[in-house]
Amino acid sequence: RLNNKAETTCDCDRFEASHGAEEGSPKVSTSSELLYGLTPRAAGGTVAVGYRYLGKSLGYQGLIISRYSAGKLRFVKAYGASGSEYLRGAAQASKGTTWAAGYTSKGIKGGYDGWLLRVDDKGKVLHQSYHGGSGTDRFMAVASTGPLGLDGLVNPDGGAVVGGYRYTNTTTGYDLWLKQVNATGATTGFKEKVILAKGGDYGFGVTWHSAAQRAIIAGYRYDAGKSNQGQIAWVDAKGASALAKYGDLGSDIF
Repeated sequence: RLNNKAETTCDCDRFEASHGAEEGSPKVSTSSELLYGLTPRAAGGTVAVGYRYLGKSLGYQGLIISRYSAGKLRFVKAYGASGSEYLRGAAQASKGTTWAAGYTSKGIKGGYDGWLLRVDDKGKVLHQSYHGGSGTDRFMAVASTGPLGLDGLVNPDGGAVVGGYRYTNTTTGYDLWLKQVNATGATTGFKEKVILAKGGDYGFGVTWHSAAQRAIIAGYRYDAGKSNQGQIAWVDAKGASALAKYGDLGSDIF
């Protein structure tokens, strides 16, 4: 939603550069709220994440909206105070908690840094951390880790895999980026993996393969003057990885 009007397309960099979210009471307003990530609540209902804009004084804030199964609001809360906080992905953790991932300019590394939150069922922050290097690094998605349940879905163990893209250097530019954390937010498993595809490589979707113990990321490669190619990569528990490309005739994007 953008000023109560339908937004048919979204260029996120353009939007972020041309708008400023003002800190205020955390409620759904008639200003601009954009939601990008959605996950079910363990007790029923949903949790959605995104970011909000209310004015120019304090910029953006990450936004989390939790609803009961009947659709009634459980809570609406804004997070961050630097003026540039954006949440893009959500996933169940365990015991009613939720992971939210995005990026912020408040990080201690430089540029934009990956931003990882874990909140309880009332929106209280249980974990918050910043990740990245000296360039622009963004988390765009997060997925729960854990064993496969009888319903064929991941039974969350509290941990997560989070991914997106990070700036490596002037030669490779942006590369696919994955991290694995446990329930406390500490790195575990393969810890961190930057997949150097040597192009403009962006990851937007992440999932966890319980049986193979692999994190999987999907996105695309952008080469100036050439066609975009969809990309899917995986990383196993030991840090081994593989990358596949899809599409060669036009603009192909996951």
